[in-house]
Amino acid sequence: MLLVNARISQKTYENWQQWPATIRSMLHGFCAIYAGSSDDASRLTALGASDVHDVGNLKFDAAPLAYDETMLQQLLQQSAGRPIFLAAST
Repeated sequence: MLLVNARISQKTYENWQQWPATIRSMLHGFCAIYAGSSDDASRLTALGASDVHDVGNLKFDAAPLAYDETMLQQLLQQSAGRPIFLAAST
């Protein structure tokens, strides 16, 4: 099991420090962890994770997805100016 694009905020890190055995046990379930930044990698390592790699944020490494301009215009017409809500990467 891999943890990819792992992120952990300073606040979450501080909260997780309250349960070191639980967090360490959870993190040891991963064969490797690929962190989104060096700060994330440092926090995860400090919490007991092993085999942590700073690979950067994968979202910024991917090229924009291709789309069909005609279909996009149809969608915009069908929405008739109403807001469009997208829940991605939740």
